[in-house]
Amino acid sequence: MPIKENLINKNFELIIFDLDGTLIDSKVDIANSVNFTLRELNLKEIPYELIYTYVGNGVEPLIRKALEAAGGNGIENALTIFRSYYWDHLLDNTKLYPNVLNIMERLAEIKKAVVSNKSEGFVKKILTGLDIDGYFEIALGGDSLQNKKPHPDTINFVMEKLDVNSSGTLVVGDSAVDIECGKRAGTYTCGISYGYRDRNELVAAGADWIIDDLMELTNIIECSKKPLY
Repeated sequence: MPIKENLINKNFELIIFDLDGTLIDSKVDIANSVNFTLRELNLKEIPYELIYTYVGNGVEPLIRKALEAAGGNGIENALTIFRSYYWDHLLDNTKLYPNVLNIMERLAEIKKAVVSNKSEGFVKKILTGLDIDGYFEIALGGDSLQNKKPHPDTINFVMEKLDVNSSGTLVVGDSAVDIECGKRAGTYTCGISYGYRDRNELVAAGADWIIDDLMELTNIIECSKKPLY
């Protein structure tokens, strides 16, 4: 499918990135922390591949689904265990995806932010630990404001703080949650195919672009007529 005609020659001033599954591969540390939590509650571990499907909506939905899958309950205790363990182990295996640093340097003149549904404290510790916090003007988590993605509050907050309108903003993420959030805020959207969701989810969500490598963002920013999907 050719690029949409009305997407050509957009002058983007701001890119808002999701974190997990977009900039970082954090799934092993998340899954390890989930299964540690289940073991502490005397529950059986659940498969990592199942846990990966729970990532993207924040910590509480993640743990609720894990408890349900393991046949357990007691969400508050489980959340306390998970948060404590994950805080100490969130960088054990987590790493940047290929070309994250390259694209940050390539797009140095464009404002950038991170908006995640994981807790802001986790977000900032990971960005600092991976030494990429300096690339972003703002970093928000799912608990930074009253509403998290797909509600547009966080995107609107970033645009207001950085004085950029929606037509000059691109939201980049690996799930339908990110695409819906961007659309509800009136921005352009770009899906990442290598994250925790499959391409079909991004297509169904109506992403304006879908890319397989972060460096392909240059094709969008520089107005290349790359195929949409």
